[in-house]
Amino acid sequence: MNFIPIFIDMTPWARGPHTGVGLTAHHSFTAIQKQLANPTVHQTTFKLQGVSRVRHPNSYPSISLLRRWLGWSNSIYHSFELKLLPVKKSHKVLTVHDLWSLYPNPFQSPSFQKTQGHKLRKSILKADHIAVPSESVREQLNTHFPALKTPISVVPWGPSVPNQNAIAESVELKNYLSQQRPFILCVATLEKRKNYEGLLESFKPELAQQVDLVTVGQLGFGGEEIHSTLQSMRRKYLKGIDLRTASPADLQALYHQCKGLVLVSQDEGFGIPVLEALSFGKPIIASNIGSLKEIAGDRAKYISPSHGAEELSVALKNLLNTPWNENDVQTSKNRAAQFSWENTARKTLEIYQSLIETN
Repeated sequence: MNFIPIFIDMTPWARGPHTGVGLTAHHSFTAIQKQLANPTVHQTTFKLQGVSRVRHPNSYPSISLLRRWLGWSNSIYHSFELKLLPVKKSHKVLTVHDLWSLYPNPFQSPSFQKTQGHKLRKSILKADHIAVPSESVREQLNTHFPALKTPISVVPWGPSVPNQNAIAESVELKNYLSQQRPFILCVATLEKRKNYEGLLESFKPELAQQVDLVTVGQLGFGGEEIHSTLQSMRRKYLKGIDLRTASPADLQALYHQCKGLVLVSQDEGFGIPVLEALSFGKPIIASNIGSLKEIAGDRAKYISPSHGAEELSVALKNLLNTPWNENDVQTSKNRAAQFSWENTARKTLEIYQSLIETN
């Protein structure tokens, strides 16, 4: 039987399985795999081949195997990385998570931005179809590349963990949760783009007496400075814990027990933690940026990350003092139900199908 081979570059998952980009690559791969198991979902017979430059997870082939397939015509090569491999005879699909490396910003080092920006710009111009997670990113892409003729599809993502009340696996987290202390949760890489500076400034001693702050995130650009500030506050008055990584069970336990989520980033392509907090029916404080508003709609309190910590501090106090009933919980869950990896896979396969049909 003839089939169309699909090669998905899993490099982000191999490099950073706990990052938003890495999780997206992994969950998209898994969801597409499930969709392809149902032949009624799509018209063309596709065959999925996982691609990873590092053997992680072990079940996916190495990138070196891709070289055997470079000569296959009419195949699909889908990259979740910033760059596309030179697969000349394949239809090239690029998932663009965000565009902040394309313009000068204080969120990354100049040398890193120059390198990453060059890769992304080059890949955008080479792609046959571009997938973005939100209308916000599509608008930014059209602004940066007004002459771009490449089709752009909005392919929203899903949550990295389902709404389940799991038992934490981390000993540190298990011990902390056993104290039953009220806490606000922040799931975000420790980096400048996530606006930890404003978040930490908002946690003044009087607020810290009412609620703890729990953070989950690896170190990113500027993370050492953020971590130093955070640890200084921990020693003085701010209670809670800081986790570099969290297993799915850890995240489920955190979402289940937290008072709410705060994500006040300066820039986000999507915002998986906001979607996850919605799926658990939790109150949310988020930046008033387009991508987060697309996810949460009226189910979040929005603040401007540029208005200083005072606005955020007030929002946090209001979150603690405002009743949150079962109707609020269910309404948030209903909002979250609009997003799923099944929909992500379905929309992605529609992109593949369109490329084959227009060949």
